[in-house]
Amino acid sequence: AKKRRDLASQAECHRQIGCEFQTLAQHRQAIKEHEQDLELSLRQDDAQAEGQACRNLGVSYVALKQFAKGLKLLRHAERVAQSGSNWAAAALAMNEIGEGLRQDGQVDAAAASFTSALDL
Repeated sequence: AKKRRDLASQAECHRQIGCEFQTLAQHRQAIKEHEQDLELSLRQDDAQAEGQACRNLGVSYVALKQFAKGLKLLRHAERVAQSGSNWAAAALAMNEIGEGLRQDGQVDAAAASFTSALDL
């Protein structure tokens, strides 16, 4: 139990540091932190933390204009959230998917994603 708490604490630290880098628009640094968060979340088999890490990674990849990679991660985050009936996290992921699609010029798909998020 202690090891699991330690992994969760480490993952949370990487998540917070990654979010700070995102706030500063230092997305390559953010990705390094969020990758550590994802690795630790997978090791502790924490689906909710996995989804958060994937969403954060997706946001940074979209910010770097790596749309395919970012959208794949965001869609995974949405699936994880929906499978756990975490509708708030699913809606956040769908909004980020919409934003990524919008930035990639896929305006109709973006509008559909934003609308779907509202329906949750």
